[in-house]
Amino acid sequence: MSKSQYLETILSGIIKASKLYPTILVKLLPSIDRSHGLKAGEETISIVLESLKNEEFKNIIKGIDFSGNPEKGKFYEFKDLLNKCRNSGLQLAVHCGEIRNPCEIRDMLEFGMDRCGHGTFINDHNLENLMKKNIPIECCLSSNVACGTVKDFNEHHFHQFFTRKHPVVICTDDFGIFSSNLSSELIIAANTFSLTKTDILTLCLNAINASFASLDEKKCLRKKINYYFK
Repeated sequence: MSKSQYLETILSGIIKASKLYPTILVKLLPSIDRSHGLKAGEETISIVLESLKNEEFKNIIKGIDFSGNPEKGKFYEFKDLLNKCRNSGLQLAVHCGEIRNPCEIRDMLEFGMDRCGHGTFINDHNLENLMKKNIPIECCLSSNVACGTVKDFNEHHFHQFFTRKHPVVICTDDFGIFSSNLSSELIIAANTFSLTKTDILTLCLNAINASFASLDEKKCLRKKINYYFK
């Protein structure tokens, strides 16, 4: 199966599922894997941009995820490609600060992103820059502990962002690998950092605000969450 066929199959499956389960909202962020090199990334984006010509697909693909092994590939090599995505109306979720690389982190933050993946080793001037730009952080507690980038849950950087009222979102990273769903991650956060019901509501609303859904979709989601927490 080609990349194009694979993407079309996923998108068609999402459309079919949305008709069976209309209350579940699904968006898709195809990934540029930095470890596969620029040429592979260009191929992926070419397929994505072609898919956007389909109106149904366009409502599902709302952004691009820049990820992959942070020790492979150079971020600056992908800047033009990411700019192409941005100019095509796609938002950017960039894995940033997964390892200690302050120069690349600075470069990424100066380039800009709509969401920051992990942000484990963002500190000093880069941290202040991130907070000044108010970029939401995707925190993956189980993933970071399992991968060894964070010693344990108590030392997770989620807490410093949350206590400073920075927009932070609890995420699962990869259910297939880490066997953790969103409810489990929220429970871990609540138990580790003594979060209140109001704190959990804040995290849920943060997730909606940071999502790449439309304004109307976000409004609907907020209404559902607020009703649930009554």
